[in-house]
Amino acid sequence: MEKKNRRGQQNNEERKSKKRANKTYVSLLPTLLIGAAIMSPPVIAVCAILGSLVVVAAVVFAIMAVKKKKAKAQKQGEAQPKPVEDEAPVEEAPQAQEEPTAEQVEETVSEQVNESYEEKQVEEAAAEVVEEEPAVAVTPQAEPEELAEEGNVADLTEFTETGEASGRAYDARRHIFVLVRYDRSYTSRIIQSDDKTKNYYDEIKGELMSYKGVKSRISWKHENFRIGRERVAKLQFRGKKLCLYLPLDPNDYIDSKYKIEDFSDVAKNKEVPLAYLIKNDLRARYAKELIADVMARFGAEKLEGETATYSQDYPYDSLENLIDRDLIKVLMTNEEYEEAASDMAEEAAEPIKPSELVHEVKPETAHKLISDERAEHLIVESTRYANPMRKGFVNVDVLSRNFEAGEFVTLDEMKKRIKGFDKRMTFVKVLARGILDKPLTVEGDDFSIDAAKMILLTGGKVIRTKRK
Repeated sequence: MEKKNRRGQQNNEERKSKKRANKTYVSLLPTLLIGAAIMSPPVIAVCAILGSLVVVAAVVFAIMAVKKKKAKAQKQGEAQPKPVEDEAPVEEAPQAQEEPTAEQVEETVSEQVNESYEEKQVEEAAAEVVEEEPAVAVTPQAEPEELAEEGNVADLTEFTETGEASGRAYDARRHIFVLVRYDRSYTSRIIQSDDKTKNYYDEIKGELMSYKGVKSRISWKHENFRIGRERVAKLQFRGKKLCLYLPLDPNDYIDSKYKIEDFSDVAKNKEVPLAYLIKNDLRARYAKELIADVMARFGAEKLEGETATYSQDYPYDSLENLIDRDLIKVLMTNEEYEEAASDMAEEAAEPIKPSELVHEVKPETAHKLISDERAEHLIVESTRYANPMRKGFVNVDVLSRNFEAGEFVTLDEMKKRIKGFDKRMTFVKVLARGILDKPLTVEGDDFSIDAAKMILLTGGKVIRTKRK
């Protein structure tokens, strides 16, 4: 029985598996039929033809697109032709170069980076200048400052001073700064004087005008005081100081308390040869005594009354305004400047007079007694050249202790006589210190201006070596 049951179960299972297989074949039948249809030779031929047509069409469209693009580029090139350049010479084909090493590549890259950084810095600096500086400051300065041409004074603005008779101005027509010369009137000098000088002016003019019959007349360079046709005094500025000229014989006052100057050899001062510089209150008082001598000579009567304050008519004004008021002339040529500045140059080159000499002098005293310009003019140039290899200095008081009056002082003599002096020194500068009490002729490579004044005021001579 068991065998029959097993056999029956096996038969049932075989029947079920056959049924499932039959169902699978039935479901796959449409797919197999379609595949067979597709894989048939006619269908394969049709598909191949269609694929070829698609590929050919794509190639044709690509070729047409390229041709269209080239045509468009050619039209643009014709519309914007390139500039004609000079034909470059035919160069030989470069020879094959070796491959650069790693170090060379690194060096090239470093140089390019540095150049880019420097260019950037220059651009940034230029941008800052344009932003911060006014338009005048960034005008081209290719040409050096030059003397302005005659006839274009109206184009000048922004007047500045670089010296007593010189300055700069901006030429709006040429957009450059030019050198100019100033011819200052006597009136402009009063206007720009300090309060102390104005007080001296009030005192001296008041004293002159206090005598009966005295009349004054202001010209461009000075102020004349006359009694009738006789000139009894002249006031003029020397630098920034007031100077009184009188018709007295300078020889009568050489050994007096008055430190006068003799201008009898100057043609324009023939009538008033005695000059007296008003530098302090004592000199202002002495000036009145000299005026009294002049008035006694002419028999002029002194009148009593209040002294007028003449300087109140000359309030301070700027350089620009004085030029607009025609009280300062702007000189446009060298010839004009030389003519206007001849008086100043002549005075600056005046040698130290016997009346100006002192037995001993300190730096602070020397600084006041003569001007820097005059001292500079009196320095003599040596015949030898300076050797700046090893520089040093020496003070005037050291020279005074180690040399006798009238001796010629040189660098070699300093090495011999001055204890502790550097024997290797090749260049010496003379400085102002202490007291100089004797005349010395000093040859040095350089001098402070006060040291030169001390040597000159004691009757000595200053000799400065040439520069290579």
